Amino acid sequence: MAELSAVEKGREAETAAFNYLKSKGLLPLDWNFRTRYGEIDIVARDDQTLVFIEVKSNIKPSLAEPQMRVDFRKRRRLTLAAYEYFAGHKSNCQALRFDVLALKKTARGEWHIEHIIDAFRPEDINNLI
Repeated sequence: MAELSAVEKGREAETAAFNYLKSKGLLPLDWNFRTRYGEIDIVARDDQTLVFIEVKSNIKPSLAEPQMRVDFRKRRRLTLAAYEYFAGHKSNCQALRFDVLALKKTARGEWHIEHIIDAFRPEDINNLI
């Protein structure tokens, strides 16, 4: 069997993340939502909270944790993309939240998923625009 491409590996991780979120009671609304600021991997609803989820994975063993790749620049882009999403979609949600799902493939080929709830909070989105 041929090795998966980086895009295929990413899709596999996002599918695992999507299924994980559903199993935890979140309602997925959008997947790979593209904006001029970048892509939001998953948009979900958690009760009255609109959740923007960044999926990071390490397919091969690595010293760096997947979530460490969500740096200031990535957080800024996610915040702006979320603002654009929120402006274009009607929602009765009362709060916004940014989560990170860090996925690592085990030696047995299974996913270990760490869900970092409220991974970051933008200080003031208006200062970023």
